[in-house]
Amino acid sequence: MSNNDGLVIHGCPFNTEQAMDPVTRTYDKHWLPWLKRQLIANGLPTAAPLMPDPWAPDYQKFKEEFEKYKVDNPTIKEWINKIIISTSDNERPDGKVSLLIYQQALGGEVIELKQRGHYIFKDMGTEEFPELLQVILSQ
Repeated sequence: MSNNDGLVIHGCPFNTEQAMDPVTRTYDKHWLPWLKRQLIANGLPTAAPLMPDPWAPDYQKFKEEFEKYKVDNPTIKEWINKIIISTSDNERPDGKVSLLIYQQALGGEVIELKQRGHYIFKDMGTEEFPELLQVILSQ
């Protein structure tokens, strides 16, 4: 993986029992596989690694997974040219709090999408995320 390749990283599920079962887990589903396929089809090599035990995130374990890829620059701000953080007008309150934490730490532009919820199938009603693909491809 080179510095021009992309990584799509899933979130951390809250339901441990459901998340441990490959059939019922959702953290690597929703729009993530679709986005990976679309990026590859558009000539952008992309990986979507499964983070170890994401229901109980551990920095060292996640770091070991990241080290399998060439994510070796000192900080995200130095590695990328532009930061865009998306939210939805009907995002959950804890998601809005997370947005503020990320924006304070990373800076960047915030875009608000309409009626996309927490970016899960239940909220979006689709496994496609064309707005995100458009933002990535326009960079």
